[in-house]
Amino acid sequence: MDEYRSKYTERGPDSSRIKNKDECFLLSEEHGVVQIKIAPISDLVCGMPPQDLSERNSDRAKFIWVIQKDSSPRILEKSGKVEFLESKRATHTNLTGGKKAYCGGEIWFQSEDTIYISGASGRYPPRDSQELEDICDAFRRLGYKVASLGWDSDRNWPYSLARGEYVHT
Repeated sequence: MDEYRSKYTERGPDSSRIKNKDECFLLSEEHGVVQIKIAPISDLVCGMPPQDLSERNSDRAKFIWVIQKDSSPRILEKSGKVEFLESKRATHTNLTGGKKAYCGGEIWFQSEDTIYISGASGRYPPRDSQELEDICDAFRRLGYKVASLGWDSDRNWPYSLARGEYVHT
């Protein structure tokens, strides 16, 4: 992730998106937080990105991630380990304790070395399509085959739903 970090700056979360104080509670390993590692990895939940909103709201295979100065944590967004939170799910600010990060998003593991990435984070989204591509490149350098859900140029925001077939590179 060092090459990515050298091109971008950390920033605080978009505080307008924080709905309750639990969303800044710093989660830890006991809640399921693990660091993003070099592929292949094991002991993970596999799944595919949702294609519609009803799938998105019931997705139990979606991990959220952030890139920080010295770490890159990820966690299953919805699991029994985070149901104590008011929102009943982990947020990107739960991975940072409400502190700075470079970027955040969503990830689905198709297998131990094949992933789908979305830059969908209300608190630390990619600033533009190039940053999203640079994040994908950072995961590729860790040995993953990556498919990005892409960038919606009309909304200037990352896509959060799958739209057809993807090629992992």
